[in-house]
Amino acid sequence: MGMADVVEEEQEPYSAVYGPESVLEASNREATLLTRVKKKLLVQGFKEENITTETYLNLRYEGTDTAIMVKCPINENGSRGDYAVEFVNLFQQEYGFKLQNRNILICDVRVRGIGVTNILKPRALEPGSGTPKIEGRYKVYFGNGWHDTPLFRLENLVYGHVICGPAVIMNGNSTVIVEPSCKAIITKYGNIKIEIESIHNVVELAKEVADVVQLSIFNHRFMGIAEQMGRTLQRTSNIKILKKDWISLVLFLVLMVV
Repeated sequence: MGMADVVEEEQEPYSAVYGPESVLEASNREATLLTRVKKKLLVQGFKEENITTETYLNLRYEGTDTAIMVKCPINENGSRGDYAVEFVNLFQQEYGFKLQNRNILICDVRVRGIGVTNILKPRALEPGSGTPKIEGRYKVYFGNGWHDTPLFRLENLVYGHVICGPAVIMNGNSTVIVEPSCKAIITKYGNIKIEIESIHNVVELAKEVADVVQLSIFNHRFMGIAEQMGRTLQRTSNIKILKKDWISLVLFLVLMVV
């Protein structure tokens, strides 16, 4: 808890139609809020270089009640992007459609400052070559039977090593199991990246045996989808472009679960 980042936020209401002039005014308000946030963090002992900031605009379509908090987009060249484009993409992702020829309204401006306490930088490993050293071999049971499984120690692995499953990787306080048909890759910073077998093979395995646990998981999964779509329909109830197919799909999913 003592090493957690410290977050300070400032928010200010601002009502205007999104456009060049309103964006400029919002930027001026952001600058004022950024000064307040940084001042709060500096008082708590954070240095300027250990403070990061994020800016948001709360946007909504004219004629709707649901607003979306949009983080300032950053282009590939480091310049600020267009909030409106980001808002349209987020709206379509949330509701599944776009509203054409509708003004976008700014509701308020929000700024977040983060004081970073843990500033330790990860140490990059030197690329290695050769075959990883096997510490031992053991019989390990997986879903399709017993396998002769090699044991590796993480401290003996270097950047670039690839370990094909089944395998066991251990260090002082944890154990990583690499299942058959999967492989573990040691990254530049000593992390373990596991590439899992294709979804097709997993589905075929599930078809062969009716697993009660999997059935329960899928049951709750479909119910969760139905509930999420129900909440989405609630939020979009004031929009006239509500499609009948959505309601039919929700009823179909609920009937499947029941």
